[in-house]
Amino acid sequence: VRDLAATILRKNGYEVFEAPNVAEAMRIFEEEDGRFDLVFSDVVLPDKSGVQLADELLDRAPGLRMLMSSGHASHRSQWETIKNKGLPFLQKPYSLPGLLKMVRETIRSG
Repeated sequence: VRDLAATILRKNGYEVFEAPNVAEAMRIFEEEDGRFDLVFSDVVLPDKSGVQLADELLDRAPGLRMLMSSGHASHRSQWETIKNKGLPFLQKPYSLPGLLKMVRETIRSG
């Protein structure tokens, strides 16, 4: 899913950096000096949760825009946390037009 989303975003003019986990996302974020318009993350990651990633990134860059996504019913317990933090959420499965619309809206919201 990550590969497909990255491909679609690239084909629509976005520069995309991919990370399979929080550790790699943090490495890329630091390497790029936090110069991102948006971080799009799944809630379910192998080393920590996407919510933990959001917390770590927002501590470093409070104005950073985040977009969370998940399709796992077992992680619905985190939806309340996501909502309380004001993080936009895109439910899987999402359509490609839905992804592009949500990315545009989230970037514009900042």
